[in-house]
Amino acid sequence: MKLDQQLPLRFSYNEQQVFEKFQAANNSELIFRLEQNLREERFSSFWVCGRPGVGVTHILNAICHRFGILGQRVAYLPLREMPADSHLLGGIDSSRLIAIDNIEEWIGIEELEIALMGLYQSVLVHHGKIVFGSNKAAKDLLFALADFQSRCLASSSGLVQPLSDDGKKDLLKNRAKERGLHLDNRVLDYWLNRSPRALADLLRQLELLDEAAMRSKKLITVPFLKSVLKL
Repeated sequence: MKLDQQLPLRFSYNEQQVFEKFQAANNSELIFRLEQNLREERFSSFWVCGRPGVGVTHILNAICHRFGILGQRVAYLPLREMPADSHLLGGIDSSRLIAIDNIEEWIGIEELEIALMGLYQSVLVHHGKIVFGSNKAAKDLLFALADFQSRCLASSSGLVQPLSDDGKKDLLKNRAKERGLHLDNRVLDYWLNRSPRALADLLRQLELLDEAAMRSKKLITVPFLKSVLKL
């Protein structure tokens, strides 16, 4: 985990989730818009949404990484993993970039939305950037605070599209290659036809295959895949 030395551990981000490892495919326009938006010197807010497993969290971490390597102060808030406590937002309002993941976890609770609204206004005053990540579009959430709702609805927004099967195969091949593994098309076809299609699940399975291949010193074949993943 990458950590800004001035921020507590809870605001660290995953430095492995970078744009270079994101299979853009039909999300290339969204990535272009995001990068263009973030290059501007003025304040901006952006709402990134998509169903679980399509890469919203990866994109938010990649944005944090992009700012972090430039020496900018950043904070990543995975609200699903944090207690619902507005006091946890203290001390980060002067960050150049704040990425709030799973924002839907705090929407609908007035006290928490008031705290988020205050954070938003502080980022605005400091001419910073705020990026929201959610499994829903802002218009599809039930807000408790009208002022915060209006600001979220006014944010630039983009929907993360899921990868096609071919895109998933390319991504798995590339991730396997990084680990020194080879996945041929026969293995990939068998795998995708019998496993959950969510990318997060496939990547977790790749971790298992990597560990098993390292222990056994075996190549990844269909029988090996079946044995390790219980398919």
